[in-house]
Amino acid sequence: MSATPCFVGIDVSKAHLDVASRPDGQEFRLANTAEGIASLVDRLKLLGPTLILLEATGGQEWAAAVALAEAKLPVRIVEPGRVRHFARSIGQHSKTDALDARVLAHYADAVRPEARELPDQETRDLQALLDRRRQLVNMRVSEQNRLQQGPTAAVQADLKAHIAYLSGQIKAMDQAVGKAIEAKADWKLRDEVLRSIPGVGPQTSRSLLGLLPELGKLTGKQVSALAGLAPRARDSGTVKGARTIFGGRAEVRTALYMASVSAMRFNPDLKAFYKRLRESGKAAKVALVAVSRKLLTIANAMIRDMTPWTPTKTCAPV
Repeated sequence: MSATPCFVGIDVSKAHLDVASRPDGQEFRLANTAEGIASLVDRLKLLGPTLILLEATGGQEWAAAVALAEAKLPVRIVEPGRVRHFARSIGQHSKTDALDARVLAHYADAVRPEARELPDQETRDLQALLDRRRQLVNMRVSEQNRLQQGPTAAVQADLKAHIAYLSGQIKAMDQAVGKAIEAKADWKLRDEVLRSIPGVGPQTSRSLLGLLPELGKLTGKQVSALAGLAPRARDSGTVKGARTIFGGRAEVRTALYMASVSAMRFNPDLKAFYKRLRESGKAAKVALVAVSRKLLTIANAMIRDMTPWTPTKTCAPV
């Protein structure tokens, strides 16, 4: 690594990798191919950057990010929205691939987020299966909504056949996810620990395993922020705004919210927690979000210690 901090931004498109670095001002473009990525790694090894920043671009960034991480270079993938807001804040309203690379390098230099370890190949494969299942479920919901709109008999028959097909595909995807978890001893043990929590079923457990691999490695506050369940203040002067949640990993947040609804029936501790919040005047949805956050912090502590659910232990603050 160079003595002077060096920050690199890489804008990834289907065909190209646009690279910019600060403070030396180097810029170059490579093909987004195996050969181009190999050349990228070689050139950045010589540069010795403090941090390399890429935007999440629907999966196109993974090949380059993984190659850089395997070369022991410090890599971070960031949400595009954060970088876009930063660009506007510095008056950069134009947008090209080269400009985006410069903005990424500038963001890395100004904000200096920490490099993060990327998920391994097995975790990425599990995430792909979970993403595909979510897509299939969304397609089935769309078709079910169309069926309720009163189409003709012929269209109804076609919709019903497609819904049945999608249901079969979802079942097959569930089996594939289950086999993947069963095949890895660590995942299987974590799945058993998570599913020991009353209210947590296979879908919630699998979502946490695949989409929140940091579970058990962070504090309760940190993992809540990752899931987008940490309350955000909106105060100004004498005005105290309502706390809100936003950002984070939406799929994880949705899974935990649905688990909290189930926990209202099957988990005495969380049911009592919800009841206390409602009696103190909290709205039903606010209380459910609080239950989701508590459920996540409990799961985080259980995975950290690799201990199954015990009501007397998990009633304590976590």
